[in-house]
Amino acid sequence: MWDFADNQELAGIRAIYEAGGIVGAVCHGPAALVNIKLSDGEYLVANKTVAAFTN
Repeated sequence: MWDFADNQELAGIRAIYEAGGIVGAVCHGPAALVNIKLSDGEYLVANKTVAAFTN
């Protein structure tokens, strides 16, 4: 889980989201979404409700 936030392969989620795709994550997967920035510089999760497990 700790390496998800900076994983460059997972950063490809941005392209899926910006193309109108649906992005979802389960269990510890939301950790992959926290550092993804969109083309406009906003974080993918900005102003969205995200649920995940705590440590």
